[in-house]
Amino acid sequence: MSHRVLSPQQFFHGSRHSFKPGDLLTPEGGAKAGSSWGAGQTDMHVYFTPERHKAAAFAEGGYGPSHDIDAPPRVYHVEPTGPHETDEMEEFPSFKTRHPVRVLGEVPYEA
Repeated sequence: MSHRVLSPQQFFHGSRHSFKPGDLLTPEGGAKAGSSWGAGQTDMHVYFTPERHKAAAFAEGGYGPSHDIDAPPRVYHVEPTGPHETDEMEEFPSFKTRHPVRVLGEVPYEA
């Protein structure tokens, strides 16, 4: 497990949920807060990537509010608020954290 120091690198999070700048994505908050897997489900981490198109792919595979698969996929520019580590489960650059991730703004979705 490699912990990384915060850097000025840009990070993205994909979801079918609607967020506003300043919202905090947290693992214990379930789908609305950070996990894209389904309504009411929680995760141990919030995930993000420096690759915008990979965040879009995660958004496409997730569920929206109330387990809605038809909610539009969205991509957000995000900023981790604490230490994060490499997500070893992915073959591309991906990170996870147990700390909140702040939404900086929505970026145009490109499939």
